[in-house]
Amino acid sequence: MTGASGKIGRAIVPMFIQNGYKIRATVRRKEDFIANCENIIIEEIDSVTQWHDALLNVHTIIHLAAKNQPFLDFGCFKRKVYKTNLLGTENLVDQSAKANVKNFIFFSSCSIYGEYSEIGKPFHIFSKVNPYNSYSKSKLEAEYVIESKLLKSKCAFKIIRIPYVFLDSSQNNQTFTQYIVKLMKLIYLPIDLKKNKRSKICINNLFSILLILINEKKHLNISCLVSDSNVVSSFDILKYRFNLTNCKFSPYPIFLLNGFKKAPFLKKYFHKLFDNFQVVTSSKLIL
Repeated sequence: MTGASGKIGRAIVPMFIQNGYKIRATVRRKEDFIANCENIIIEEIDSVTQWHDALLNVHTIIHLAAKNQPFLDFGCFKRKVYKTNLLGTENLVDQSAKANVKNFIFFSSCSIYGEYSEIGKPFHIFSKVNPYNSYSKSKLEAEYVIESKLLKSKCAFKIIRIPYVFLDSSQNNQTFTQYIVKLMKLIYLPIDLKKNKRSKICINNLFSILLILINEKKHLNISCLVSDSNVVSSFDILKYRFNLTNCKFSPYPIFLLNGFKKAPFLKKYFHKLFDNFQVVTSSKLIL
């Protein structure tokens, strides 16, 4: 598992171990080692990363590692995203095929469909893609690389497009969280935060999907879009993410929200906070 020391990785590694799986985790430094599994240090994932030791006797790769620079989507920061998410993935795919890995599971993102969905029209696996930043573009391009390189190989691939993942809130950055909570309790939040509908997936459901894909016996190449059946509002996500309680709400004047929406730098955050983003679980075979 690449990216095993990230938030999703740290949540699902213990689940695999409890279910009798042997995990080899790649982490960036010794301080990130995960208990009860084999750890290998991979400091940087790019086009020249050497994976030989990490791939020895591996049956399935779960490629979680990715880079995202949401506030710095330009210049050298943008290049770093492509370096890891696209070139790093391509290099890992090539070496995985040579190492006779049987399954390559790639974590992609629902953001490849765009910033928001229209009311009553959730995205599905066949929806038109519309990536809008370096992260979503690099994820989509990495999907194309995986398909082109592994389609005729002996290594089956599974691509999972995920929405927001509900983890254990204790894994949040506590220092950062405290500042956010203090700020949100000082101000009146827009009541519109409670009105939109956004898809999410709980970590336990995501793990169950991984088990299904790992144990699939027909060597199928699958691309799937996953989500829980219930949706939440942006405030539900904020409340969960930052353990918010006793917040104050007020209807903001529409001209303020429209100004927020039209400002170039703030526009994408408006979509994340106030617009809908719904997906429905669906999948397709890639032949």
